[in-house]
Amino acid sequence: MEISASFFHSRLGRRMFLLFVISALLPILALFLLSYSQVSHHLEQLAKNHLRRLSKNFGMAAYDRLLLLETELKNIAANFADNPDHFAAHLLQQIEARRGYFRALALHAKNGSKLLLGGPETGPPPLDRGQENALAAGMTLIVNRPPEQAAARIYMILPMTGEETLTARLVAEINSNFLWGMDNREDPLNITKFGVFDENGTALINFLPEQRFSEDPAAAPAAADTYGGHITSRWSIFLKANFHAPTWTVVLAQKSSDFYIPLERFRYIFPLVALLAFWIVLLLSLVTMRKNLGPLQHLMDGTRRLAQGDFATPVQIDSRDEFRELGDSFNKMSTQLADQFHVLSTIEEIGRTVLSHHDTAKVVATALPRIQAYHPAPLTALCLMEEDGLSHAISYLDPDGSGKIIRLDPSPLTENEMKLFSRPPQVLPVASPEGVPSCLRHLPLQNSRSLLMFPLHIKNSLAAVLIQGHPRAEIDADRYFTQVKRLADQVAVGLSNARLMSELAAMNLGTMKALARTVDAKSSWTAGHSERVAALSVHIGRKMGLSDHALENLLAAGLLHDIGKIGIGPKIIDKAGKLTAEEYEVIKTHPALGIQILEPIRAYAPLFPIILHHHEQFDGNGYPHGLAGSDIPLGARILAIADFYDALCSDRPYRAGWEETKVIELIRQEKGRHFDPEVTEAFLNLIAEKERDETGAGSHFAAM
Repeated sequence: MEISASFFHSRLGRRMFLLFVISALLPILALFLLSYSQVSHHLEQLAKNHLRRLSKNFGMAAYDRLLLLETELKNIAANFADNPDHFAAHLLQQIEARRGYFRALALHAKNGSKLLLGGPETGPPPLDRGQENALAAGMTLIVNRPPEQAAARIYMILPMTGEETLTARLVAEINSNFLWGMDNREDPLNITKFGVFDENGTALINFLPEQRFSEDPAAAPAAADTYGGHITSRWSIFLKANFHAPTWTVVLAQKSSDFYIPLERFRYIFPLVALLAFWIVLLLSLVTMRKNLGPLQHLMDGTRRLAQGDFATPVQIDSRDEFRELGDSFNKMSTQLADQFHVLSTIEEIGRTVLSHHDTAKVVATALPRIQAYHPAPLTALCLMEEDGLSHAISYLDPDGSGKIIRLDPSPLTENEMKLFSRPPQVLPVASPEGVPSCLRHLPLQNSRSLLMFPLHIKNSLAAVLIQGHPRAEIDADRYFTQVKRLADQVAVGLSNARLMSELAAMNLGTMKALARTVDAKSSWTAGHSERVAALSVHIGRKMGLSDHALENLLAAGLLHDIGKIGIGPKIIDKAGKLTAEEYEVIKTHPALGIQILEPIRAYAPLFPIILHHHEQFDGNGYPHGLAGSDIPLGARILAIADFYDALCSDRPYRAGWEETKVIELIRQEKGRHFDPEVTEAFLNLIAEKERDETGAGSHFAAM
């Protein structure tokens, strides 16, 4: 079937087009929705946290001002008690000095008389029996009148006693601007609206956009919610302890739109970018499908002929790309298929065995005997290129038939030898030792008159050369190449797989080191700490006879054990003095924070118990779970002593590093209490061995 100008005439073309469209639209749409949702949620949480802090700070500041006002009234009362005759002379000075605190001040005598001391004449609402009893008991009262405008009139009443009885009371009307901080707002743009309500819902001051925001003034402290297009937060001011007054509730509100301003630009830019990306994907998909459907159709026709047993009709592909190579390979396959059926099972077995190993040495050890068994020869060898690409190392089967593999030391390659190895599969006559390249003269060539060489490439670069000796100088090279080529390709895949796994392991280790250095870089005091702890942990684990796998986990856990400190602020991490109880509780959260950070990486799951419990103590006095003895993972017990050693040997903002001998003595004393006795003995033996070295252990173990 010839493909028409429009690929829509092909069912495959229509399916490919639909697939491309769906593949382009769905990820773009999902990315937009997910990004928008995550950013919106993050901004909302930031807003709520911001308002929580503001409401708490506002309430605490108001309470502190009430305490200040009470102190000022007590000072005025004390001056009157100490020097009543000269009180009037000093009163004006005191009132003037406190003009910003009080709107009015009056002295109410027990007999009902009233002396206005400053400000306009005013008076508090009538007091109930409970309030009168509180005054008689010497407590300061706070009462209020309903608001006339924006703010209620709030009074502070201080009892004045003489000879253990109530003689008078000092009544002050509080300046609302001072009490609510109206002259020193933390929000200079006045974006945040606020109100304060008593437990009956009466507004003491109200600048909220709507009255409904003041509903339920007894809501839980520090509650934050989204309501009526606003984000609100509440905080309760408890006055009962120091003042005979009900609880006040601070309510803060801010428009949600104020916090979502960053989303507006994202909302307009992302669709444009998504549309552009979609059209680019669509255009490229159309071009690709038009270019590939023709050769693909020819290959499909060839496959149908092959299924029908027609091996003679070749596939004609004129494209100048991989499809042409695929067509040529298909034609070669169709002509050789009958000859290959009888060896496919053997090749499959060899390939499966080679691919099951991830170590280059094991791949070589597996491949060479099976190649020899599949195609017996006087010599079977594999020449591996070293990482520098300029030298090689040869491994070959011992010709005595023992199956032992002999490996020659790496040696440099000349330019001519590199060219020789890079050629396509070839036959090299062995006329004399002088006719053999110098790099192959150390091989046992006495029973070989020809060398057959297969270059193995990985990522378009020479990785190895498969070499087999042959007892005759004249051989059917084409037949030999046909038999061995697929096996050589399988060996190349095995080597590529082993190399890839080695690169992935190195990359994983590098990533963990980068994460460790990121954590250590948060503070200049902890530079290199994680890597030193990891190195010492591996030394201790090796001393205790742990397996290679366990040592790998111990190394990784040592590098990542403090990653949770990313979530702890520098004020605590770099604090020069002793931590408070609250700060220490924050520090104790870093193992759990580390697990939360690493949890999405499933490959790190075996590390979680070691990281989480590296601050547990053998006697059960550690954290976070207070585990003891063997309940603590062995890796965590090893990591604990390594972390302790390096931390004490290193300088910290609150102390200089200890001498190593002092640290070691402390560890010896904590054996069986803080540290596992077995781990402690392994550590002490390690230290003793290091001290016997010519260089000594030093105050730190080198990072790995």
